[in-house]
Amino acid sequence: MSARPVRMLHAADLRLDLPLRGLGNLPDDLAAIVDGATLLAWDRLATLAIDREVDALLLTGNCFDASQASLSAEVTLRNGLARLDEQGIPVVVVPGSTDPAASWRDFPGLPENLIVFEDENDAPIEITDNGRLLATVFPVTAETAIEPPELDSLEAGHAPQRETSWNVGVLLPNHHRAVNDSVSRLLGKFASLHYLACHYSATDDELPLTEGLVFRQWGPQGLDPRETGPRGGTLVEFEPGKKVRTHLMPVAPVRFERMTLSTVGVSTQDDLLERVMGQLEALSDQPGEQLRVITWCIDQPQVAGWNLAEARDCAALRDQLMALTDNPKQLRWWHLIEAHVPFEAVQDVPHPDLWHEYRRSLTECLPVTSEHLQLLLHEADLKDGPIRHRFDRALETCDMAQVAEAARRQGWRWLVGSGGTASR
Repeated sequence: MSARPVRMLHAADLRLDLPLRGLGNLPDDLAAIVDGATLLAWDRLATLAIDREVDALLLTGNCFDASQASLSAEVTLRNGLARLDEQGIPVVVVPGSTDPAASWRDFPGLPENLIVFEDENDAPIEITDNGRLLATVFPVTAETAIEPPELDSLEAGHAPQRETSWNVGVLLPNHHRAVNDSVSRLLGKFASLHYLACHYSATDDELPLTEGLVFRQWGPQGLDPRETGPRGGTLVEFEPGKKVRTHLMPVAPVRFERMTLSTVGVSTQDDLLERVMGQLEALSDQPGEQLRVITWCIDQPQVAGWNLAEARDCAALRDQLMALTDNPKQLRWWHLIEAHVPFEAVQDVPHPDLWHEYRRSLTECLPVTSEHLQLLLHEADLKDGPIRHRFDRALETCDMAQVAEAARRQGWRWLVGSGGTASR
């Protein structure tokens, strides 16, 4: 019987105990699910690693926010690591922008199975099974050179083994390829890797030259309604023949989805609700989801007697959607409404240049999330003081989705109300 493939679990951006944003005023029972979402996602990752008998767990950045000093995050992280330690599963960590190396050094009570890579010169970790080398995990930057395992064997005077071990890299962040390097120097620095584990924000100039699979990992739990789709860890299987297979393993208790809803042919509220339910029935279930948050992108604000540019009508539509979908004894639901401004229907705007710029900014600018702002704030390297604390407080209370929606609606009202007329 052939040996099972080497398995590793790759995760990033645990963001333990950070709040989920952009959800509005949730009922208390839904808020309880949201409050513990990131902690539960990590607990499920640890369970997944144990159940799948992985040979190592790779965490590539932002496990927690050191500036928050959350006791819940500390306890939950330590408990998960201890469970993995009991099973003999090593955990390899790369610090990120929110959990720098110093915060790991100061973290109390960490078990011996935890290895934190701080520098590319740190010694690689060998993963073994009864004395047989399965894989070597290296800290990697854009300038790292790693020789193939076969060449290492030859240089040591050993014949190449039939089944060689695997080279796995974990990317240290913010190490860019030197712009002065000549082509020959770059070509001389080749990292022979089978798999390179990265944070999702890794840029091409941070990567070494490698033939291996470069995998950018997202967080196991979305923090914002725009972080949609399945969320979890990636099970990496290294199979004979140098095949590397990846499988997404969902663990997020809160699932975000965005759905576009056309109002063409809709004349009554019943028509609209029937169309909504038809789209919801097409959604597939994801393992472990407790709360499903749907953002409805509706193609115009006025539909079936509702004016969705007004908060009151948005709330009325949401209440009807909740009555149709939410079940306190089963899967929970929450609905958000985005009614798009019918730009093509607005005519005779008194400030056409401003109207054109307004439309362009809404359609072309990428959405900004609280996570992006936190990263920018970290990169700005503001020192502790009144300004930094003011930024931190603002980010804690800022709801990006509500800010964007308010800006869109207010701009539409002002531009149309200042003299423009709708064609319908």
